[in-house]
Amino acid sequence: MFYFMKTKFRLAYEAIKKIQSVQGISAQAVEACFIGMSVFFVSFGISLLTPPFQSPDEFAHFQRAYFLSQGNTNLIVRNGVVGAQIDPAYLKYQGYYKGIPRQTEKSISASKVKMSKDLQWSNERIFMPHFSTTPYMFAVYLPQALAIKIGQSLNLSIDMTYKLARLTLLFAITLCLAKAFVITQPGLLTLSLLFMPMTLFQFGSATIDGLSIALSILIVSIFSRSTKSNESVSKIDFAIMVMAILTVSTSRLYMLPLVLLPIFVVMKSRDKSEMLILGLGISVVIWWLGFGWIHSSMTQEQFEQSRIETLTFYLRQPFQLLEIFSDTLIRLSGFYVDGFIGILGWLDTRFSRYFYQASTFFLFAAFILSFSLKQVRENAPFSATLILVSVASCALVFVAMLVSAHSHPVTVIPGVQGRYFMIPAIMFSYAISGSIRSENAMKSLASVSLLLLWVVFVCLFTIPLLRDRYSLFAGG
Repeated sequence: MFYFMKTKFRLAYEAIKKIQSVQGISAQAVEACFIGMSVFFVSFGISLLTPPFQSPDEFAHFQRAYFLSQGNTNLIVRNGVVGAQIDPAYLKYQGYYKGIPRQTEKSISASKVKMSKDLQWSNERIFMPHFSTTPYMFAVYLPQALAIKIGQSLNLSIDMTYKLARLTLLFAITLCLAKAFVITQPGLLTLSLLFMPMTLFQFGSATIDGLSIALSILIVSIFSRSTKSNESVSKIDFAIMVMAILTVSTSRLYMLPLVLLPIFVVMKSRDKSEMLILGLGISVVIWWLGFGWIHSSMTQEQFEQSRIETLTFYLRQPFQLLEIFSDTLIRLSGFYVDGFIGILGWLDTRFSRYFYQASTFFLFAAFILSFSLKQVRENAPFSATLILVSVASCALVFVAMLVSAHSHPVTVIPGVQGRYFMIPAIMFSYAISGSIRSENAMKSLASVSLLLLWVVFVCLFTIPLLRDRYSLFAGG
């Protein structure tokens, strides 16, 4: 695996340099493409070791992508139940992998792997209830849905179609990252977060986390260019930023504060066409929130109270809310940190305690090398806006999970995972740091060296961990 990745990195870098010499592409564009391809190959290597559906909620996310591939942009209601039509052969395929999550002593036998690979799509359809992705807009599932449609059109097996969906999604992520880094060169802390085990694992899965992260980096890169330079961004880039915000905020509802970023840009530029684009984007977000809320309300018979009633209850009890919040942080902060760095699989595949401690040190060192007081002072409104979005999004994570709890009052807020804080952390990293290439040559050398060491360190621990966890799958 290491030889494979090393060879691909070398070939990719040589190919990019050759293109640069022929077409005169800028050095920043070359570096952006190299970073994107590095993420691609590391994530692809990780995905090769990971069986299907081993990222949290991946069963539900891939089902939603399947529904979209069949033309269902939204879920339907039948006899008061939200869901959609699905191929029973696909349900049989995912059934082979349902025994792995949260069962650390179990993987999947070679015989089951073979049977799953032999399954073909059928022409049958059955109605299946589907609740968990009801609030999410369809846009974030487009890469997977496109791959499923192509796989079915080419008569690929279900297994090959699934792998094509993973690959298509990873390709879309790579394009977003390359585009983002061409616009604004990232800092060391941003790149360190990008190469964390949890981030790379999500990039290699078929869930919505990877694309949400990549789109968020693209959003903040365009925002950075529009606010930190004298040149305004093109109308196309501004429209891309608004569409990306629309996609992320309607699939990761705690990221709704992202809407503040284009508002900031419009207030600065006073451009009427940008105002129109922003107005349309916000209108779609508001429309979807209402539409998604109506569909979500159809599933609330499983809760003791509606979300509105729950939120009203806690707003009337602010001291109890603060107590719950503080108890949650005291009891679960360690779990959040470990999950942020990487508890892989369905939160069932942990690294050693040494790895988490060393990773925390690496990230702290990246923060120290990245922090630029000059950047914060010279671009105070930019930094303040990103920090506000980051903090507000973190708070909304807890609020969203609190009102989604099945019974109340709670002692701690359930369901919060460390990976939910990745996008807010990326926002913060852009707020406090400049480019990895500093005016100080020694600082730049130290930053690049630390990043390379971090990537090697992550690969040295992540690949053996996944190989051991899913050994029967790898052997099958």
